[in-house]
Amino acid sequence: MKRLVIALGLSIVLLGCAPSTSNTPNTPGNPTNPNPPAEELEIISLEALATFNGENGQPAYVAVDGLVYDVTGVSAWNGGHQGLTPGADHTEAIERSPHGRTVLRGLRVVGKLE
Repeated sequence: MKRLVIALGLSIVLLGCAPSTSNTPNTPGNPTNPNPPAEELEIISLEALATFNGENGQPAYVAVDGLVYDVTGVSAWNGGHQGLTPGADHTEAIERSPHGRTVLRGLRVVGKLE
């Protein structure tokens, strides 16, 4: 019985030390961040961004606050989102939205808007 209590206590301590991945912001310096550092991001012009509209086999990108995010395969952006379409800068719309920038967490950053 004493061994069981010790093993249970040790398990609880070890679980408490494990890194948490829930609601982890997608920020530089985060080891779970799939995004490259800002200085390594590709520069994408507004004209080039327009071609990444998710049509004809193209990926779907949106820009917010000067960063370009990949929304390819994100169901909310399939065919557009609340009248907004991929391939554009949606900074102002994100500012007015009820969810704000929280929807950008976990999205892959693919570039910086020129």
